[in-house]
Amino acid sequence: MCPVCMYLFEDDLDNGSALPADSPTYFCILDEAQHMICSKCLPQLLKVCVSSGHKLTWPICRVPLYSPMTKYFIRQEGDRYALYVSQCSLDVAVVPPFEKIHLSI
Repeated sequence: MCPVCMYLFEDDLDNGSALPADSPTYFCILDEAQHMICSKCLPQLLKVCVSSGHKLTWPICRVPLYSPMTKYFIRQEGDRYALYVSQCSLDVAVVPPFEKIHLSI
């Protein structure tokens, strides 16, 4: 569940229908403590921190998030998963919905 917007991928799965068009496409793991946020709330969090001049902190417990770090994308390619790595301003492990993937960052 995204602690910012309270979105649950499981809610969309339970009703048996396709995901709504405005649904987040993935959850993001932001740090070693594995704080998670959905792909729709992450850009808003970054925008608020940059525009206000505040340090980037986790919105619930106010733990600082450090930058720059590495961004990890996990994508399904056929019957396999591929890990893509790039440099960015925030450490983000992208977790596809509906999959239980355990990452150690």
